[in-house]
Parts: sequence; C-alpha cells; structure tokens
Amino acid sequence: MGPDDLIGENTRLLQDLAAANARACAARERLARKEADLRAVLRNELVASKDAIAAMERQHEVNIAMVRKAAQIEVGRIMTAAREAVAQRAAGDVPDEPGRLNDVG
Repeated sequence: MGPDDLIGENTRLLQDLAAANARACAARERLARKEADLRAVLRNELVASKDAIAAMERQHEVNIAMVRKAAQIEVGRIMTAAREAVAQRAAGDVPDEPGRLNDVG
C-alpha cells in the first residue's frame, strides 16, 4: 500500500466518520423531539388528572355539606319531637312509657 492509498483510505475513513457523526446528531435531535413530545403529553395528562381530582374534591365537599345539613335537620327534628314529648308529659297529656327517656331536652 502506497502513500496515495493511505491518503485515500484516510479520506474515506474521515468521510465515514463525518457521516456517522451526522447520523448520530440527527438521531439525538429526533430523540430530543420525541422526548419533548412525550413530556408535553405527560404534562397535559397530569394537568387533566389534577383538574379531575380538583373537581372530585369540590363535589366531595358539596356532598359532605349536604350530609351535614341533612343530619342537622334530622337532629333538629328529633330534638323538637323530644321537647314536645317532654312538654306533653309535663303537662300530663301523655303518660310515661316504659323504656323512654323521661327528661329529654
């Protein structure tokens, strides 16, 4: 192999190396674009999930408020009935019943 052959081989190897570097750079750019796209999709899914959770939490608070209100109404109804029963017994309108509280209120 003569000096011209070595120069030609060196030139070919340098061209192959430059082409390989260009392909590697293009592959890294494609990967970066795909990763950015994937991050955007995941970010959107995360935002949508957070929004859904926030909506569920708001609905839960509404449900809790409704249950509390219903419980307050029921307690009020029970207390009113108990007071009326005590007042009736105190007035002698209704005899005491076994097993019932004689002093509610």
